[in-house]
Amino acid sequence: MTQIHSNAVVDPKAELGEGVEIGPFCLVGADVKLGAGVKLHSHVVVEGQTTIGDETEIYPDHFIFTVLIIEGMAQTAGAIAVHANDGEDEMIRVYFMSIDKAKFRRPVVPGDTLHYHVEKIRNRGTVWRFRCEAKVDGKLAAEAEISAMVGKVEE
Repeated sequence: MTQIHSNAVVDPKAELGEGVEIGPFCLVGADVKLGAGVKLHSHVVVEGQTTIGDETEIYPDHFIFTVLIIEGMAQTAGAIAVHANDGEDEMIRVYFMSIDKAKFRRPVVPGDTLHYHVEKIRNRGTVWRFRCEAKVDGKLAAEAEISAMVGKVEE
């Protein structure tokens, strides 16, 4: 059963999974999807186009935005690696290997739109290296170097 504290504000358009718990003084926006069993502790703000997976706990000032920024960089780099292999008959899978030189240059807050700029540094065989930047309004918010390996899916 979903529980929403009386001091929480939840937009009626927000999608709440089964068993969600929303603590006091939380704010949940219209374009938010919370998976089953998500728990928002007190004073948590979730806005913008945000999806939080099942059984996740979020605390005030949680590091979720930094994690999502890095995830976005890795996903974009992976898409570039897949696109570079386009036209091959085999299915491929991208494996994240490492993140280096990660730096967060300015805060990213709910409602900001991130634009990812990803450049291939090199690829040797199946290993790729990318330079990634995340920008908000043209200003650098975060940067990192991502390594990934491309492998064929075996049936």
